Amino acid sequence: MSDTVSELKTALEKGETTLLEQWDEVKSYLRGAGFPMTKAALVEQAKSLKAPEAVQDFVTKLADRTYETLEDVFQAAKDIIHRR
Repeated sequence: MSDTVSELKTALEKGETTLLEQWDEVKSYLRGAGFPMTKAALVEQAKSLKAPEAVQDFVTKLADRTYETLEDVFQAAKDIIHRR
């Protein structure tokens, strides 16, 4: 089982369904992105694909850095959730 799947299952068990729901939608818009990408490029990608506001909000909350992979974005998203 991949680390991402394992972490998603753990998040679900902890009741972090909001992350799971958002992640599925975010992933669908970023799946074809040409990583590595900066936060600014990810935001632009979401806007150019006319992603829903929730997806655009999710991406704008990411730390301002370069993301190497979609998995890297997920790890950053988890950091946002754990800071709440």
